[in-house]
Amino acid sequence: HAALRNNPEPGVWLRALWLKARLSSSVVWMLAEKPLSRDQAFSEPDADGWDYVSATAPNDQQTLWWIQGFGANIEVLTPFSWREHVLQHAKAILARA
Repeated sequence: HAALRNNPEPGVWLRALWLKARLSSSVVWMLAEKPLSRDQAFSEPDADGWDYVSATAPNDQQTLWWIQGFGANIEVLTPFSWREHVLQHAKAILARA
């Protein structure tokens, strides 16, 4: 099975990972139309109107770039390595402003 655990970091898989993220309604709509995976699930919106998604996602650079394309409309919660990557990318952009 492609999603066998084989990494010491919680949430990371060999060829896939378990993604948890906080999303704006525009991203929820997009992922509802084109899911990341069959196990994708949304929560009810929080007090700020943001939804949470959990799903198996490809563990590759292309998926990470795709997520970064949502900008401020997504907050990656896990895996931590992706959360940190997105944060460092945002800091680099702000440093050039």
